[in-house]
Amino acid sequence: MSQVTSPYNFVPAPTEDQVFKPDWASQVSHDIPFSDGESGEIELKITAQTPIFIRNGHSKDQVMNEFSYYLDKDGRKHYFIPGSSLKGMFRNVLEILSFSRMNKQLVNDDRYSFRDLTRDSLYLSKYRDQKILGGWLSEKADGNWQIEECESIAYIHHSELNKKGFPFKDLFYFKIPSEKEKNAEFKYNLSKQKGLKLEFSFEQSIKQLFANVTRNMAHFSENGKKGTLVFTGQSSQRKEYEDPNRKSSGKVHEFVFFDAEKPNIIEVGPKMHKDFKFIYLDHDKNNISTDWEYWRNNFLEKGKKVPVFFSKDSVGKLNHFGLAYMYKLPFSNSVHQMLPINQYKKDLDLATTIFGFADKEDALKGRVMIGNAISTDAKAIADKKEILGGPKASYFPFYLTQNVNKDGKVNTYNTYENSNATLRGFKRYPVHLTTNTGHYDEKQLKNKKVFSEFKPLDTNTSFSCKIRFHNLKKVEIGALIATISFNGKSNCFHSLGSAKSFGYGKVKVEVSNIKLLESEQNIYLNEFKMFMNQKVKDWEKASQLKELFSMSSSKTDTSLTYPTIEDFVEIKKDKEALYHFSEIEQPNAPIQKINRTESGQAKVTVISGRILQAQLIEGSDLKSKTLDMPQHLLNHKPRKVGEKINVKIIYKGSRVEKLEFISKSI
Repeated sequence: MSQVTSPYNFVPAPTEDQVFKPDWASQVSHDIPFSDGESGEIELKITAQTPIFIRNGHSKDQVMNEFSYYLDKDGRKHYFIPGSSLKGMFRNVLEILSFSRMNKQLVNDDRYSFRDLTRDSLYLSKYRDQKILGGWLSEKADGNWQIEECESIAYIHHSELNKKGFPFKDLFYFKIPSEKEKNAEFKYNLSKQKGLKLEFSFEQSIKQLFANVTRNMAHFSENGKKGTLVFTGQSSQRKEYEDPNRKSSGKVHEFVFFDAEKPNIIEVGPKMHKDFKFIYLDHDKNNISTDWEYWRNNFLEKGKKVPVFFSKDSVGKLNHFGLAYMYKLPFSNSVHQMLPINQYKKDLDLATTIFGFADKEDALKGRVMIGNAISTDAKAIADKKEILGGPKASYFPFYLTQNVNKDGKVNTYNTYENSNATLRGFKRYPVHLTTNTGHYDEKQLKNKKVFSEFKPLDTNTSFSCKIRFHNLKKVEIGALIATISFNGKSNCFHSLGSAKSFGYGKVKVEVSNIKLLESEQNIYLNEFKMFMNQKVKDWEKASQLKELFSMSSSKTDTSLTYPTIEDFVEIKKDKEALYHFSEIEQPNAPIQKINRTESGQAKVTVISGRILQAQLIEGSDLKSKTLDMPQHLLNHKPRKVGEKINVKIIYKGSRVEKLEFISKSI
């Protein structure tokens, strides 16, 4: 059992009953001041404790991978932190301190999907209850989608396709397909010179999948029924054995969609349209489904029809659809249908009362204005290259609250299928002691478009800015000071900008001057503390504050690495979950007692036949260790002593037991 690590964690969000709603919220006005309202100005000094990067995006002519800057009249660059970035950073802390709601506008209402072919999985239990049909997806003049239902669908074996010169049987026989060969487009390109609309006969057969399933098997026939060949991807090689005791495996069928004389037209509603595009990553140009990109660009957008598989409900309406026979199924609930966000009301909490809001129905102008933070001593460091893609909330062992036993295990996971499941809360990146480098497998290293190149500013770069506020009550000014200072805790740091998961953007924020206030800042801070202790029982001991302060004052980077793809699989298999960060930080936490792994860099020290050894570049144990080579990475084995590599460090207790090869360093 390995340690569950993550560069992000969560602060529990309040339930609607726990949300603090100021009784003066309805009286907020920019024209009529409170009798006890004050206006003033707070000057801040912001100092980078680790290198910091905030993407430049304020002009189409400016380079996006540079730190945010403007040019003066002499053409000199002046680096700055946009006020909007500071506002978002401070607002998130205030939401937590004041028991305000998670901001729905910042929480995407996405519907995630799942596909798990392991025995007795939720996917197979839902899938066996569906009748999967075939049809043709098209886009109407108004931009909406519809599906033209086929009369029926049938399987066709690669051996049968071979009779007409389709080469799939031999092509994938005991041969692992390349990334390109895994996609449906590859099969269609091989078949360009062949007609796909042919005549077929078919017969019924019984196939043992997860249950006895009756399905149609098609054969070529000159006097048969008209249909169209439909190809889907090839995820693995085909293994066939003469020995009856050895089980064959791998995909060996494609499909035939039989024409309907008067096809049934099924409308795709806006929500299902949105869910489908989200599942196939239509919004993410770097990670979009290759199959969907092919069908979208070459067919749908050119007025042509796309073959899809789908199921209907009891009244004939569309349940869901996908590009493969066993497509990903959408969960029953979207993110906004989860607790506590599905119970949130619209009355104002303290964060919206102070910072304002705007939605389709209403708006309130904020009473706090934060200016850009300008640097006069900025120094850029060497360019960095990392994958900066955000974590996926579909990974429910981390993103949903789980019922963890004393042994650290979960009996049954809460998923987005459970209507009473609870979101983990406000996602935050614990601050690091220093920055680190990502470790990538060979597949990632080959996909250059997923990497972002950026030019950070160095540690100790300082910025100055002003916060102006208008008509704030004393407790609201105290809330603002508490937000800046983490309730007056000197050992806490804010985090800002991109690459926070790698330790960038840790900043110290100090009040350098306050103007126009009637009292000392501690009086306002204590007013807020006293007020919250009255409104929320044991407020200063609440788990929300405990997690916030713990993540803002991390004492170690050990637990702040992304799990590998293999780790994510193992975590689910072992029924593990992500602990609260305060528990991970405790030396006696259960998660610290088990054998653990983390990522690191090493250099090869021994290459002798099958014997490989490597030595960590950093750490307390710099002795040469056994280097294990995973079977699927043998082709990428290091070739020379001294070569730098990315490794998984495997501990036994506090001792490094061995290293496992991940990839060669960039």
